[in-house]
Amino acid sequence: MLPRRLWTGAVVALLCGLLPLAPSVRADDDAEAPAPAPVLIFTIAGVDRVMGDAEGVLDSIERGDMKAPLGGLLERVGNLAGIDRTKPFGVVLLLDTEQLPPRPKPIGFVPVSSAADLAKTVGLTGSTMEAVAGEADSYLLTPPNGDPMAVRIQNGYAYLTDNRLGLEGPLPDLGTLVDPLAARYDAALSIRFNAVPIGIRQVFVNFLRVSAETELQRRDEEPEAAYLVRRSNGINALELIEQLLTQGEDITIGWDATPEKKTATLEVSINATPDSEFAKYLHDSAGRPSMFTPLQSDDKPLSMSLSWLMNKREKTATTGLFQAAKSQLAIELPAAALPAGPLDRFFDAVQATIDSGQFDMFVQFAAPEPDKFVFLGGVKVVGGETLGLALGETLNHVIQRVASEGNTETAPQIIPQADEYEGVVIHKIIPRSIPAQERRVYGGTPEVFVGTSSRIVWFAVGKDEALPALKGAIDIMRQAPTQPVPAGGNVPFQLTARIAKWIQLPEPEFPMAEGTEENPGRSRSNERRAARAKERREVAQEAFSETDTLRIEARPTDSGLRIRVRFDEGFLRMMGLQAVRGFERSQL
Repeated sequence: MLPRRLWTGAVVALLCGLLPLAPSVRADDDAEAPAPAPVLIFTIAGVDRVMGDAEGVLDSIERGDMKAPLGGLLERVGNLAGIDRTKPFGVVLLLDTEQLPPRPKPIGFVPVSSAADLAKTVGLTGSTMEAVAGEADSYLLTPPNGDPMAVRIQNGYAYLTDNRLGLEGPLPDLGTLVDPLAARYDAALSIRFNAVPIGIRQVFVNFLRVSAETELQRRDEEPEAAYLVRRSNGINALELIEQLLTQGEDITIGWDATPEKKTATLEVSINATPDSEFAKYLHDSAGRPSMFTPLQSDDKPLSMSLSWLMNKREKTATTGLFQAAKSQLAIELPAAALPAGPLDRFFDAVQATIDSGQFDMFVQFAAPEPDKFVFLGGVKVVGGETLGLALGETLNHVIQRVASEGNTETAPQIIPQADEYEGVVIHKIIPRSIPAQERRVYGGTPEVFVGTSSRIVWFAVGKDEALPALKGAIDIMRQAPTQPVPAGGNVPFQLTARIAKWIQLPEPEFPMAEGTEENPGRSRSNERRAARAKERREVAQEAFSETDTLRIEARPTDSGLRIRVRFDEGFLRMMGLQAVRGFERSQL
């Protein structure tokens, strides 16, 4: 039996769309104002669709016995009589621009098949819904605990908002706004910048600029490197937000779980004003393919590639970050920072890479053995020979600095030019202290390898398998034929992860410290953490098969950029198993 407060709260939330509200000024009744355009839409595709998805997950975990308690939730409220369970419901946010600053007005919406039956369903939750005298299709909904809600039925939907705000005047046509989202997604959130007048958006941008200018000044006693990093990141973020607000049209986040396909998809779509600078930036981001495409693999624990064309804003921000790094290294290694010294030559090559406009990077976790991972990757550079020679000289300066300070016992051991393979000069770094979590991933204390060639800076982290894995990646890149442009165009970002391989790693350790008089619960806390970790692991082992994969892709569209995250069936099974376990615990 489901607790009464659970189904009561669920239905009241469904009907009322409770959100923090602020007072607003009502429009002039005599004015023929157009229906306002929502600046935000949150919608769920329909009760029946949600129930169908939930039953599909229960079938996948072979827990059909849970369908009866699931259906019991609706039976407790008369199967939501009066509500069209095939149509979407949710919340829209209007913006009252007649006030300064503009104030939000959230309005919930529920598809209605019968007002009379809806009133009976509301009554089953302990709420009341009474007609407002003299106002057609208007009602007052009073929850058992909470403020009264104004309700107005129009075009097959019940609109609900705080009674202080009211629902006078024209209301948005939900069919044209919500139906396209419901046709594509189970649940969606759409933020519509183009529904906000450009003047208001510009005022907000100006406010951000003024605030940022103060915040991005150098603080008292702030190190130069920290200031440069903070300022570069701040300016980059500010300019991106400005482009988004002034040239963006909307952002839509949608979730779709299809039982028949046994997958789920989370999608983020960014649309920009056609022919704007922002639209050009998003479209041009995939202008060049990644040189690391031959290394991308779906069967590894994780593979990720990023090939992004940077615009002027991103070049400036990246330059600032590396200037901060150079500034800090010059303090730590003054001998290497002399004019035309190794630091200058190293960062000249870095700057040439930034000026080329393309950021091309690849990282991967490989699993030569089930419980011993290797982390490797590469970054495309311009002037790799210069960068490599300067890196070797810089490492020698680091060795001299460590020796002069007498901390050779605690500092990492550095071996320049430890190996060379197919024209790649490889340096070796042996750390002295590694966190337990990283030792668990690598099967012990790892070693770090950094290699440089004419076009690539390579790196690998791991135990005995790290160097062979790095050389194997170099071989693949050397022998791979020229990659054709994919039929769907270049993919600037892609990531794949095989979850089962991560579950094969050793269990995390939680030190069982004894409690003390001051903190008697310390030991019990670690025991609970260990128990929760063990339960999560058990659920994951039951849920995931060897081939269940997480895939993320970012692709330009005609009007912007789309990021798509695809979850294989194992993720749905894991959510279902966790939900069932949580429900069963609540019944104990």
